[in-house]
Amino acid sequence: MPTPEERIARWEQRQELIITSMNRMVDTMEVIRDMIGELAAWLKQPASSDLSDLLKVLILRAETVSDEIVQIGGKMDALPAAIVRAMHTGEVE
Repeated sequence: MPTPEERIARWEQRQELIITSMNRMVDTMEVIRDMIGELAAWLKQPASSDLSDLLKVLILRAETVSDEIVQIGGKMDALPAAIVRAMHTGEVE
């Protein structure tokens, strides 16, 4: 059985651990409070129109890329015939 001094020492250690844990919890709560304040300030700002402009640019770019892919596909389809013709005639287009 632990002596009274050993029990007191264990209680002091536990008390220090509890104090340390509470301090960490308070620090975490302060960070959360600050983040909520920043979020509230952000929510009060007017909506940005950047997203719609960006989406329009992305749509146009996607259409351009799509057209280029179709053109590349057409060239790929014609490639075997062009290779055969080049092998027979020696001419490269």
